[in-house]
Amino acid sequence: MEVKSGNASNVESKYLHWKPIVIQALLSSFVLTFYTLENSFAQSIFNPIHLLAWLLSFVLMLPIVALCAAISRFLDRKIPWEKDLFRRGIYQLVLGVFLVAAFALTMVYTWYYYLFNIDLWQSDYFSRDFVVVLSSILMINFYHYHQYRLDYYQRSVDGRSIEERKVENESLDKQLRLSFQVFELIEPITLYHIAAFYLEDIGEKQKVVLVLSQDGSRYTMGQDTLERIRKLCPDVLLTANRHYLINQYFIKTVRHDESENRHELELDVKNSRPISISRRLFQDIVSRLLPVKSAEIN
Repeated sequence: MEVKSGNASNVESKYLHWKPIVIQALLSSFVLTFYTLENSFAQSIFNPIHLLAWLLSFVLMLPIVALCAAISRFLDRKIPWEKDLFRRGIYQLVLGVFLVAAFALTMVYTWYYYLFNIDLWQSDYFSRDFVVVLSSILMINFYHYHQYRLDYYQRSVDGRSIEERKVENESLDKQLRLSFQVFELIEPITLYHIAAFYLEDIGEKQKVVLVLSQDGSRYTMGQDTLERIRKLCPDVLLTANRHYLINQYFIKTVRHDESENRHELELDVKNSRPISISRRLFQDIVSRLLPVKSAEIN
């Protein structure tokens, strides 16, 4: 599969979506307003003048955050992270961080001067203000990078069939040829055709292991444990959560669902539903998937 790395794909909507922009602007303006004040936070938060300053800073930070998103999107298309990490990092630092931070501070200071006749340029706290603004912009850039990596994992895995996922390692090939007997079939079914094992309740404190096959069929294995099955094929099977054991070669998409605030994956199986991923297992799954598909990423 050829991955069009220069295409920002779904991540564009995450960069320029109004919700993260508003949240980032609120947090940045909050830190900029209250961290740089001489009075304590408890005294400042109830001061109408300071609240007005926070509101003004928020309005000014909105276009700044949007500018950060636009720069990140532009660089994603021109210099993708996976193509040239060093050059992209330099461009991101110069354009997305230092340039935006300087523009943001200039914009805020200019408006404060015209509206309140306060010359912040002459302030003894200029260096502190710049560090605070720079830190806020840096955090926004880290957020963009995180979203890009999540989208990159999804684009890298998306659309690959089981036939395209060739296994060159002899150990992996041997594991995929392992067969499992299920009640509904006379002949055992091999791991080549099993997308997942999962637990299902059959009574009070009783569970049974079921098999999800490549064509979407479900078969009963019996009373077994997912951990024992995983140990039979440790290089092929991934634990998604307490109830699901996944064949990594059937994973179609790994993503973060912002509406539900959870990680999930989709299988390359007919009529399959998203499967939630445990937070502590997400990075392990991602690190296991990247070597699988690295040979096919252009």
